[in-house]
Amino acid sequence: MAHDITDTLTDPVHAVDPAALLGLLPVRPRILALGEPTHGDGTLLGLRNDLFRRLVEQEGYRTLAIESDCLRGLTVDDYVASGKGTLDAVMEHGFSHGWGAFAANRALVRWMRAHNAERPAEEWVRFAGFDGPLEITGAASPRQALTALHAYLAAHVSANLLPCTAQALDRLLGTDDQ
Repeated sequence: MAHDITDTLTDPVHAVDPAALLGLLPVRPRILALGEPTHGDGTLLGLRNDLFRRLVEQEGYRTLAIESDCLRGLTVDDYVASGKGTLDAVMEHGFSHGWGAFAANRALVRWMRAHNAERPAEEWVRFAGFDGPLEITGAASPRQALTALHAYLAAHVSANLLPCTAQALDRLLGTDDQ
């Protein structure tokens, strides 16, 4: 009996076996990149979630990176790792391009948090965005990146090596709505 591709798309249980997928490759990759032909399709995002869960549980993969703002992704990762914040706030502020509105992305973040809550830190799954902090209509404020960099450097080098204080940096950055 022939297997119809639409069966796979509507039945994630038969979607993709991670071991079979990895078996198609000459060597096991440290990074496995998968694309999607369209954005926001609930069925494809559901398949992604199922495949990621299986890759974590059966093959030991630990990080999912999506096409979303890399700085906003830190908010999602912090929630997934520590439970900091609320799921609603993370979905609103942790994604760019409106991706936080997709039910499958919400389900993914919820699963990742639940997975981590039951495990030691070395077994946690992590989340990352890999887009620059941009939208078609403009760029986000550089505040988050620059203040994090300043805080890191301030903790690791002498203050006289820094070009300015945190307060001066804040003043130079101005308001975020500019």
